Amino acid sequence: MKILYIDMPSVISGDMTLGAFLDAGVPERVLREGLARFGLGGYELKIGPGEKGGITGTHVDVLVHDEPDAGSHDHGHDHDHDHDHDHSHDHDHSHDHDHSHDHDHSHDNDHNHDHDHDHGHDHDHNHNHNHDHDHDHPHVHRNWRDIRDMIVRSALLDGEKELAIRIFQRVADAEGKIHGKPADEVGFHEVGAVDSIVDIVGAAICMHWLAPDRVVASPVNTGSGFVRCQHGLLPVPAPATAAILMTGGVPIYAKGSPGERTTPTGAAIVAEFAQAFGPVPPMVVRQIGHGVGAKDFDSANILRFMVGEDASQAEDEVVVLEANMDDMTGEAAGYLIGRLFEAGARDAFYIPVQMKKNRPGMLLSVITTADCVRTLEALIFRESSTIGIRRATMKRTVMDRDIVTVQVAGEPIAVKRSSWQDVRKDAPEYEDVRRVAEASGLPFRTVYRMAETAAAREWSDA
Repeated sequence: MKILYIDMPSVISGDMTLGAFLDAGVPERVLREGLARFGLGGYELKIGPGEKGGITGTHVDVLVHDEPDAGSHDHGHDHDHDHDHDHSHDHDHSHDHDHSHDHDHSHDNDHNHDHDHDHGHDHDHNHNHNHDHDHDHPHVHRNWRDIRDMIVRSALLDGEKELAIRIFQRVADAEGKIHGKPADEVGFHEVGAVDSIVDIVGAAICMHWLAPDRVVASPVNTGSGFVRCQHGLLPVPAPATAAILMTGGVPIYAKGSPGERTTPTGAAIVAEFAQAFGPVPPMVVRQIGHGVGAKDFDSANILRFMVGEDASQAEDEVVVLEANMDDMTGEAAGYLIGRLFEAGARDAFYIPVQMKKNRPGMLLSVITTADCVRTLEALIFRESSTIGIRRATMKRTVMDRDIVTVQVAGEPIAVKRSSWQDVRKDAPEYEDVRRVAEASGLPFRTVYRMAETAAAREWSDA
């Protein structure tokens, strides 16, 4: 069983998630080809090596250009965004135009890049990343309904679409709750921004390719302090981030130097992907990937993915019932065993024992689960000669079990397949082997070996 462990010692954001996926083995072409199928323009995906705290990994930067008209909507209304993402963007824009705008922009990705653009008009852009957006003129924005339609109409694979929609839905629900509007109707920068769209769709593409059987994550470090927004200072985690983590049942804590360490996009990704939260599960690690951010904290600004195989010893709990008997006939003993199996016993058997006064007797042992104990005890008292039953609860280590079907002499045979760490066992079902042996005229042992060989090929192909 393939396990993905998402380790968040410092930060999680959308772009760092992409970096961790790529560094953990997802081919870059898978991400780029998937995003090409999605068909969103207006950005450049920059992928390269990164390093923080002496740890190397992959840094992903979504460089946003002018937004395309396709798939966008001009809503002509104001958007007040409640997040502040401190990401060190230095943009020098020189334009000649009849008007000027002072825009204070922010993204939920860690970026550090300089852009020089000459568009024939004057814009003095000061990028302090406080998410202070005063849009008193028509501007390109997308709401959740717009983005969902884009995903559905795209050429993404069905699994990629489903994952992307579920992640976006978490963000949309949180923003809708904050703004007091239905999620479909909220037009807001966080989900509408090109970089957030690329991060979420890209994460869905990478997760679909990696296809882990189980995803476990560490608790989330939200950071501490305050973020500046349109309405002033707000505490970390930002409102949308807090709502996403709360709804997803994600355990959180705050540690280290002040700052926002979990973005709304990162919160939605881990809330959707993780099936459990806690320490690293027992696993044999095959690949480690680091997504590297741009900001500097007092700890390494990395997101770590560990991919490997389950190494746990599967355990369950059983109840063992025992009784000694020296005055019961063989016919009655045989009848009781049959009734015990019918009533839910996992196993039931007799062991010859010598009892007091040197009498030969039998020890009845029954293995069952807690929910069947009372039923089986009543059956033992009614159908046996015993007047007392011992009971003990035990833990047992069990192998993972599955049933596969193989073909022998043109007939199907069910094979019980068991595995534990690197141990593999196959056991063809007796009744199927007997049936094929009788129908084909082949010896029982020959059919059994043929079924084992066919099952072994299934292991090698898996």
